[in-house]
Amino acid sequence: MIATLVAAVALAAFRQDAPCTFRLIASVETVKPGASFWVAGEYTMKPEWHVYWLNPGDSGLPTTLDIQLPEGWAIGKLQWPAPHRFDAAGLINYGYERKVLLMAEVQTPATAKPGSYALAAKAS
Repeated sequence: MIATLVAAVALAAFRQDAPCTFRLIASVETVKPGASFWVAGEYTMKPEWHVYWLNPGDSGLPTTLDIQLPEGWAIGKLQWPAPHRFDAAGLINYGYERKVLLMAEVQTPATAKPGSYALAAKAS
């Protein structure tokens, strides 16, 4: 039995001409029931723009990623790479420039039936 994954993204706040774009990436195109795989949110920023880390520092808001899965699937804790430190007018902030991947491991249920399954994400 093999399930096909279809990634979908809620892009309400992300346009292609925006300072930051987002896409949802799965490490596999197909997965067997009971198997695990990785899913990542890829944020790409234009030059001189950034997104914030889980702890943004003195100002800003943390970047968010909410991945929605089919019923019965489970997701692990979001993995955050080490951030860069930004010093702006005496305020210390933490985040990412250019591109960052926020990843989590997904576990499919052993009882998953063959077919296509949609993964979706809300990112900010």
